[in-house]
This record gives sequence, structure tokens and C-alpha cells, in this order.
Amino acid sequence: MTVSVSADADAAARRICLVDLESGNLHSVSRALDAVAAGASVARGRDPGEVARATHIVIPGVGAFPALASRLRAADGLEDALADARARGVPILGICVGMQLLASVGREHGDTPGLDWIQGEVAPLPAPAAGLKVPHMGWSETRPAGDDAGGMLAKSEWFYFAHSFHFDARDRSAVAATFAWRGQDADSETPLVAAVADGAVWGVQFHPEKSARAGLEFLARFLALPSPSLSPSP
Repeated sequence: MTVSVSADADAAARRICLVDLESGNLHSVSRALDAVAAGASVARGRDPGEVARATHIVIPGVGAFPALASRLRAADGLEDALADARARGVPILGICVGMQLLASVGREHGDTPGLDWIQGEVAPLPAPAAGLKVPHMGWSETRPAGDDAGGMLAKSEWFYFAHSFHFDARDRSAVAATFAWRGQDADSETPLVAAVADGAVWGVQFHPEKSARAGLEFLARFLALPSPSLSPSP
């Protein structure tokens, strides 16, 4: 399966930084990016210099929120480099727990501060309806939550999820897509956050690297987002 970003003059100039937080999905995300990168370079690590040079940044993550937050902050200068990239408008994508790190706080094993880029908390999934289980694992349909001018998640699509916690966003304007959750206390399905966005910062609860063509196409759309490092000099 081959999916790539548009073959424009900037394709080979893209420099993707895949932030290594020693997470289990790092290799699969790396392979997925290689499949859609159209000649761009993909650097893996926690070097603030790589973050500073990147045209696009991806923060993958599976496992526990506190562990990934600790590894991020243990890397000298990494959090500041990410904050600077965000301020400059560099496209940044958090995947699964990488997306949850964008929140104000995570409630797993106590309270752990997140990056606080998008206001909200990471809380346990509500108790599911009879016959369903936590963790939520498998394919679910995402639905756009509002206008999506960038076209990143402009239509309903099916993606693969694997998680026990969810992003409860206080800033509802930052919710880009939802998925339906069947809880015990409601006769109808409850929309929970599948994706958040704030400017050039995106976070997805699903795993695009495990979501077949829909996931690769999503990653290709992310890599096609404009980056200040690709802008022509005045």
C-alpha cells in the first residue's frame, strides 16, 4: 500500500522529528511515516536540536501517562523546544498517549501535569455498556465535530483505537472529531474525543499507523500541512 504527500517542491525538504519517548508504537509510527514521507527525512530521538530543525513533529505514545510525561521532562530542553516549535506554528501531531500529553493534567495513577496546550484532563473511560470492555480496542468511526478547514478529518472515517483513558476537553472548540461510546448510564451513545486541534497542533486518540489506508492518508495530510520552515525566504 502506497500513500504519499503531494509531489511538490517541498516534499524532499520536509524534516520530520519523531519524538522518542520509549513507547511501544514508535517503530510502527516510523514505518508508517516512511511510507508516506515522499523522500522526506525522518529523525527519531529526543534531541532538542532535531525538534528545532523539524518541519513536522510527531509525538507517539502507548502506555501510562505518567511514564511518558516523565520521559519527556527528563530529556533536557525537550519540553522548551516543543513549546518553541508550537509558538512558531510548526505542525505537531500527538498520537494516543502522545495526544493525551497535550492536556492540562492526566488522572492515571494520580495527577500528572500535561503540557497544557489544550485545556482538559485525561480521565478513565466511562464504564461501558454490558458486553463491552475497557480498554477500548478495535475499529470505531470518527465523526467531524465542526468545521475542518484544513481537511484533516473533514469526513467520517474508521480508525483503530486502543486505550483505557480519554481526553475530556474543557475547550470544546478544540475538539476536531469524536467517536461514539456506549456507557452504562445512558440509553444512547456518548460522543467522546477522537481528535483535538489548536492551530498547527493536532492530537488523535486513534492509531493512524494501525488504521490501514485511512491512517496513512491521515498521516499524509498531516505532512502536507504548511510549515514555517518550508516557507520561501522574503
